[in-house]
Amino acid sequence: LGFLFATYAFLIKDNFGWSDKHFGMVLFVTGIVSAFLQLLAFPRVVSRWSATWTFVVGSLVGAISFLLMPEATLWVHVLALVCFTLKGSMTEPCFPVLIGDFADARHQGFANGVTASCRALGTMISPFIAGSLYERNKRWAYYTGAAMFLCSAIGALLISYCQKPGKLSESERLCAESR
Repeated sequence: LGFLFATYAFLIKDNFGWSDKHFGMVLFVTGIVSAFLQLLAFPRVVSRWSATWTFVVGSLVGAISFLLMPEATLWVHVLALVCFTLKGSMTEPCFPVLIGDFADARHQGFANGVTASCRALGTMISPFIAGSLYERNKRWAYYTGAAMFLCSAIGALLISYCQKPGKLSESERLCAESR
C-alpha cells in the first residue's frame, strides 16, 4: 500500500488534474466499499475458496489494478480502482486467517508479531522506492507494485503447497464442511 499512497496523489494530478479533495474522495469511497465487502462477501468467499486461494486471487486482482492504474483514460482508471478495492477486501482480512491456519497455537502470537513487523517495514520502505521509481517513470512504480502482488500470489501458493501433508487448514476444513 505504501507504493500507492506515496504516488497516487501525483498520478491523479498528472493524469486527470485532480486535487487533494478528489484524492480524499477516492480513499473514502474505496475504503467504505472495501469495508462492506470484507464484512459481507469475505466470509462467503473464504468458506468457498479457502483463505489461501482468496489471498492468491486477491493478489492477482491487485496486480491487475496496478497494471491499469497509470493509464490516462478515466474508465480504465475507474476499473483499476474497482480492482484495487476488491484486492483490499480479499487480501487484508486473509492475514489473521492464514496465520491461524499455518501457525500452531503456541506460535500464533509470534507469527502475528512477525507479520505486523514485516508490514510496518514495507510501509516504511515502499514510499521511498515508489517515489524514486515514479520520478523516473510513473509506470515503473505501478508495474513494480504489480510484480510484488504477483510474487505474493506465488509465495502464498508455495507456502500452501509445502504445508504438512494431511493437515487441513481451518479455512479448508470449514470449506469442506460447507459443501
